[in-house]
Amino acid sequence: MDPGVPCAEPGGLQPGLQLGSDPRADLATIQAGKLGGTTFTATLGNGGEEIQFNPGFTLPANVKAKADELIKGITEGTINVPQ
Repeated sequence: MDPGVPCAEPGGLQPGLQLGSDPRADLATIQAGKLGGTTFTATLGNGGEEIQFNPGFTLPANVKAKADELIKGITEGTINVPQ
C-alpha cells in the first residue's frame, strides 16, 4: 500500500475472478482445477471482499468509526449498496 493514499487496495485475486456465496467452496473448486466457465460473486457479506485501512495513513477517529459502521452494515446486509 502507498502510505499517502487513504484507501484500501483490491485483494490479490486475478482481474475478473469473482467469488460466490461460499468463498471457501469457490476456492476449493478453483483449487480442484476448474478455472473457467463459472462466475463467482465477491461481496463483503460473503467474505469474498475485505476492506483494509492503510496503516501508513492516519484517519481521524470519527471518520474511522463511521467507516467501520458502514462496513459492518454492508457486511451484515443492513445497508444496501446498489449493484
